[in-house]
Amino acid sequence: LKSEYNFSNEKEFTIINPESIDKNEYILGSGDVLFIKFEDFPEYNSMVTIQNDGNLYLPKIGNLYANNLIIEELNSLVLKKYNEIMKYPIIDIYLAKQRPIKIFIAGEVAKPGLYQVTNQLDTGNYFDPEPLSESNDDERLSIDKSPTLYEGIQKAQGITNETDLEHIEFRRKIPEKYGGGYKKINLN
Repeated sequence: LKSEYNFSNEKEFTIINPESIDKNEYILGSGDVLFIKFEDFPEYNSMVTIQNDGNLYLPKIGNLYANNLIIEELNSLVLKKYNEIMKYPIIDIYLAKQRPIKIFIAGEVAKPGLYQVTNQLDTGNYFDPEPLSESNDDERLSIDKSPTLYEGIQKAQGITNETDLEHIEFRRKIPEKYGGGYKKINLN
């Protein structure tokens, strides 16, 4: 298979400098639904779900491990794999549906504990996202509508009279390949 586009350097689309990756990006995990769009081969366009084992199935490639990757890393890996069977593929990957996120809320809230929050992205027709215009892609496939701290506090049924809103700490798990542990942010 060959794309109608010719590029001077095939490798420029498969190698990502690890220092250039924004580690604050959304981290993919089991349950995320992705839309994989092939510019020149629309017959390969597909919605894929990251399975419980962290793999997703791609046509002609098979299983590919995607757990704990960001979309940019996954896109690079998918390009590398499809470069083995296609000439200069142009592939874009979008987050179509975000998995439920587990959060733990502790401190001066009515009901501290472990909660699951979901994000219902408006992806249009889940099984046929193509009819939407290109200008709408970024808006409909954006994670900017992720659950907020406010929604988390709502899940815990609100704050108590003793809550100090000037000392809220937010922690986010960091994948092992980026050093592991947690990123801590104090919200004042």
